[in-house]
Amino acid sequence: MIKLVIKKTKKILSYLEFKLNKELNYEDTFEKDDKIKIEYEKYLNEMAELKEDHFFVIDKNRAKLYENMKKKDKERFSKLRQIGCVACSKLGKFSEPVIHHIRKHTGIGLRPPHDKTIPLCPEHHNMGNESIHLNKTKFEELFGTELHLLDETNDKIKQLEKGDIFYGEGNK
Repeated sequence: MIKLVIKKTKKILSYLEFKLNKELNYEDTFEKDDKIKIEYEKYLNEMAELKEDHFFVIDKNRAKLYENMKKKDKERFSKLRQIGCVACSKLGKFSEPVIHHIRKHTGIGLRPPHDKTIPLCPEHHNMGNESIHLNKTKFEELFGTELHLLDETNDKIKQLEKGDIFYGEGNK
């Protein structure tokens, strides 16, 4: 039953949504968290193929926007990609990031300037239960506020520019 819902919406469900779907289908979930977590892991593996398609479409659209960006913004985005997800780095991991624009007093449909950006992996950006778009309060409890992360990111960029930090092929 769940597979049909997934294929129609092509949306990757959070663990809580997955569990709620089971409850809405009158499945017994009481004290079965371990079993449900295993089923959720299987579900995520099945969704990996859809995830790839999803990112292909996003990347294709981003490529068009990237062509129209200013040189200094392209350089910043390149450095953000080298730094990786700031949330994952606090957990001691490196993850390929997407760029998150910090929205303060910009309104709907208005994108803030590119210098107000931080690198976040899809899981911490908008796909996980602790992501900034789905659960900002939890995200900030775990990793700090967006402005605090922006300061940390800008410090890492300054270190990168000085040559104090080596990412990828290193600084020349």
